Order: sequence, then structure tokens, then C-alpha cells
Amino acid sequence: MWDLTIPGDHDFYIDAAAAVLVHNCSNPFHGTNMSDEDSLNYHYAKHGDDVTLEQYAQDARAFADNPIGERTSEALQDGTKGIRYRTPDGPGGIVDQFGRLITFWYR
Repeated sequence: MWDLTIPGDHDFYIDAAAAVLVHNCSNPFHGTNMSDEDSLNYHYAKHGDDVTLEQYAQDARAFADNPIGERTSEALQDGTKGIRYRTPDGPGGIVDQFGRLITFWYR
């Protein structure tokens, strides 16, 4: 077994002769004081509204790939800086200095 990590979501063949298709749907969250998986679950419980965990992760990934809204500086729990994006009635989130998603919300 190999752990192949590729940024973003991709569909690709790992063995074209055997037609082995792999779908990589990465966790969009970066935990600053917990694991990335725990961060996803924590923020889903807090902001997930009435969507599935999978849908929340997809929406969060889309936001992280193209954050929108008013930008303000944010001190993160690990002591680094991040950027908070806010929209008046829509989604928002915080990304770290490397563009990794810290949190995402719908309203």
C-alpha cells in the first residue's frame, strides 16, 4: 500500500493497463491546534448546518480554492497569521499564510 498525497481533488489512473481509477478528495482543513481530521470534524459540527460532512468538505475546498469577501488579518492559535474572509450574507472562512483552510462557515 502506498500513501500518495496530491494537493486538491483529482481523478487519475494509477495503472492504465488494469484501468485502476483513483479519486483523491483531500481534507481541505489544516488544524492549528489539532489534527487536520479533527479540525474538519470540529468545524463541521460547528458550521455544517444541514449538509453532509462530504458536502461541507467539498464546499470548504471550493471556498479555500477561491476565497471571497472582505479581508482582515487574524492571529491563529498556533501563533501564526491568517486571513479572515467575510461576506455580508454568504460564506466565509479563515486561511493561513500558506492558503490552507482553517475554518469555513456558510453564514
